[in-house]
Amino acid sequence: MALEKSPALRALRAQVGEGQAQVDAATSLSNPELRVGNFRSDRLLRKVEADAFEDFSIGLRWSPPNLGAQAARRAEAERRVEQTEADLEQARRELVAKVRALHASAISYQAQVEHARTAVALRGELKKLVGRRLEQQAATLLDQSLADLDQLDALAALQEVESRLRQTLHDLRDELCLSAGTPLELSPADAPHCAAPTGDLATLLANAKSTSPKLRGFRARVEEVEAEKTRMWLELVPWFDFIQLSYVLGGRDDPDYVAARLSIPLPLLDWNRPELRSLGSRRQRIEAEQQAADQELESQIRRTVEELADQAALVERYHEAEPVLDKGLALLRRALEAGQADLVQMALVQNRTLGARRAQLRVLLQCQLTRIDLDRLIADDWRKP
Repeated sequence: MALEKSPALRALRAQVGEGQAQVDAATSLSNPELRVGNFRSDRLLRKVEADAFEDFSIGLRWSPPNLGAQAARRAEAERRVEQTEADLEQARRELVAKVRALHASAISYQAQVEHARTAVALRGELKKLVGRRLEQQAATLLDQSLADLDQLDALAALQEVESRLRQTLHDLRDELCLSAGTPLELSPADAPHCAAPTGDLATLLANAKSTSPKLRGFRARVEEVEAEKTRMWLELVPWFDFIQLSYVLGGRDDPDYVAARLSIPLPLLDWNRPELRSLGSRRQRIEAEQQAADQELESQIRRTVEELADQAALVERYHEAEPVLDKGLALLRRALEAGQADLVQMALVQNRTLGARRAQLRVLLQCQLTRIDLDRLIADDWRKP
């Protein structure tokens, strides 16, 4: 949906179509000219004693294309189309990655909202228990103040994550070109996984560089410069500026005849030296930018792979600790129901258990976002909406 409705992508697709039209225009032929000369109205009106059509001529003038320069001009246009197509693919990757990241964030925030509500409920139960203990003179005002602060923290955390969820859903609707308030059905089954990339780093780098739209765009720019350079050299080869054939009326005493004219510019004074030097400098600049982009891509992939490996290991560690967290929450609930546990111990277990569960959800989201970013860089599964 996002790929179809995105205004930015529609503009780039239109630009591709415009470039393809320019490719066809680069090889189009010029129209011939109809040329009429030596027609005198005074003779037609008999103001001058002479044949009105004496020396009258009618002919066609045409500029034949320089086939070599025309082919080079077409190559320039084709390279510009390739650049636009590379920009289009890069924009698609960015959009897909952004939608996937928003989708994963929304699912994570939904889980964090449920967790925050659980935390509010548990801390509310603890606050009630402290109130009963205080009535029985088995707790202090300090215990009550601590319980109040814990509940305030839980309510603030719930409000914060609910706000993040609303903003994420708003951004997701914008990217999908949906109107405000349109209900969204998020499928957790489609949430991106969190796992370290398979295969060696060298293979990932090679695949990323070979499929990178940005690097392909740089290569197309270099080829465009070469095509323009070829065209400039070919334009120095003497070639017809125009060819003209005319039929001339000779008058009463002279016979009619056919006249031919042609024009061939001679490149004796202008050899396009400044333009050729400019092209050489432009190519050097493009190649330097290409090398910088290549190094930046490699650095991003190396850093992202390392981050993903660390985050995946941390997610796995939290996954292994889930039985401990579940047991802690179960013990906390039983203690609250029994109302006999030490308040300090319950508060400590509550904070540690709920904090660990919240950290687990955040680490999982960060790992998923890093994986999405890596998919964007190496063109792995990036076409998923």
